[in-house]
Amino acid sequence: QTWYTSDKEWELQKPYGYRAMKVEVISHCEILREYIVKDKELELVELFEYEYTGHKDAAGKGDGKVEVLAKGLKIAEKGQLQMPSMKLLTDKLIVAIGQDVQEGPPLAVSSKAVHSISYANALSPEWKVQMRYSQDREKPIWIVGSGRAALEVINDISKNIPGGADRIRCVAGHGSAYQVANPELGFFEKMVDKPDTPMDQMLHMIDRFDGSNMAEIVRELVGRGFLHSAVPDPGSYCLGQASKEEVESAKVVLTPASERVVKAYLKDVKDGASGPTLEFKPLTPGGSAPAALKVPPGSFIINCTEQIDLSVTKYHPVVSDSGRVLQPQALCGQTGLTAALCTHAWFLDALDDGVWKHLPRLELASDDDKRTASFLTLMQNVVSTKVLEAAIYLKWRESDREFASTFNVRSDPDHLTYF
Repeated sequence: QTWYTSDKEWELQKPYGYRAMKVEVISHCEILREYIVKDKELELVELFEYEYTGHKDAAGKGDGKVEVLAKGLKIAEKGQLQMPSMKLLTDKLIVAIGQDVQEGPPLAVSSKAVHSISYANALSPEWKVQMRYSQDREKPIWIVGSGRAALEVINDISKNIPGGADRIRCVAGHGSAYQVANPELGFFEKMVDKPDTPMDQMLHMIDRFDGSNMAEIVRELVGRGFLHSAVPDPGSYCLGQASKEEVESAKVVLTPASERVVKAYLKDVKDGASGPTLEFKPLTPGGSAPAALKVPPGSFIINCTEQIDLSVTKYHPVVSDSGRVLQPQALCGQTGLTAALCTHAWFLDALDDGVWKHLPRLELASDDDKRTASFLTLMQNVVSTKVLEAAIYLKWRESDREFASTFNVRSDPDHLTYF
């Protein structure tokens, strides 16, 4: 219940801080939509099974319109009419696609003797049946990756497949750390028995980062209790959050780490005279990789590597030259936070064109180091978030000082000064 922005109460009868399931979040969003449409007397046209393909924005400010283009996704069957393409005219447009997370495919391995499956497949009933009841029901289950997807798969298999925990092994790369998730703790409230707030920790990371010392900073923040990990000595932080319960249960599964965790990249799985072999790639150029490991035929190889591509080569302006189009593009990291702050700042006219254009955006080549990319993205997110929060607070203070006093930026004047 911490991560949403309406004054509409949840209908879930759960304590504050409860981590809602996906279906519960979707259900609440549908309730919110109906509530807002009724409360604001909006006319809402829902184009289901249509996909946004682009827009045309008349140059210059004024009374011009934005033309929105969309195409139908449903393929017409014999005797049915094809869904027509759509062109809509509107005064303003928000392109809120978010991060558009794509399902990672199974790893393309050479071996024909192992089961290579995706993260999503690993959670599906069909593959759970294979792992639990097939002739390979006792074979090892190798998790490739150590981020959020890996954490979910490890915990799901260990809880829902009898004996599954004993079969799990992990190719962890550098080892991912996650921010300690505490739904009841505000971003500017001090952690229990800790001198700093989460924002203090973020600013510490920004000040310390020099482009090459990410692993050092991650280890330091693990020691401070801001980050934690299911694998020993993590060297990567890719913006993920996880509860203590999630991490501790996965850590138990991966203990002893010397037998269950490999710190390397999986290069390939190849068949040989004595069976399939896992081949590894060193973490750094010129570094050493563990020896290749033989695995039984029928082993499961689950791709839990990065599901979000941080390698962006081109951005659109956050606000168009005409001022009629807003494209947040996950400016503040989390899509919900981005939507709330960007939309409020845009409609309140809290920032002038120059500020919108100079909010930091990263352009990263596809072969850039993902660990560095994620850390630089974090820095961008923190800066953009604080600039937008400060602008909205100051705008509200002009017209409604009492309401502005409820905004969380009030409690951190030092952070306002920093930005």
